Amino acid sequence: MVFKDAVTFAGATTYAGAVTGAATVQGADLVATDDLTVGDDATIGGDLAVTGAVSGATLTATTSLTVTGASVVGLEYPLTVDVADLSGTAVYGVPVPHPGTVVKIYTRLKAPLSVGDATLTASIGATGITDGVVTIAEAASAIGDIDSATPSALNTVVAGSDLNVTVGGSNASAVGATVTFIVRRSA
Repeated sequence: MVFKDAVTFAGATTYAGAVTGAATVQGADLVATDDLTVGDDATIGGDLAVTGAVSGATLTATTSLTVTGASVVGLEYPLTVDVADLSGTAVYGVPVPHPGTVVKIYTRLKAPLSVGDATLTASIGATGITDGVVTIAEAASAIGDIDSATPSALNTVVAGSDLNVTVGGSNASAVGATVTFIVRRSA
């Protein structure tokens, strides 16, 4: 069915095939039993129920968006670990709630270091993450310094993984840091 002008339906309208509108198609209840393609913007005044897959470039919700029973693949979420002491060799960790890939590791220093640099070596369980070492330089260190690492391999986690960092380096100050892992979700 093809429309060249605006069309408004007063009641429920069901289409078994393709619907194409050159202008506006409005309906109180519009049901597409096959594919529904929107070439430009779509405004939904009430509920949107989708029973199959949804694909598209952008989905914007002005008030709220609820996704139930779906895996949100590709979105990134942070996991934060408080490291109390950057001297010594302690291990600090956090359990992973969702499967994915660790794509970035950030640290924020809580106080200046003394004597030498501190390192934080990231691991999943006992397996080191390739390129997962963050070096926090002692020279000119200050509260709020941000350092990072970009893991390149051995960085895939599953729900329940032990994501952790091991303190190292030659720092002698008992100062802390906050570590934030960025995980990109997978199915």
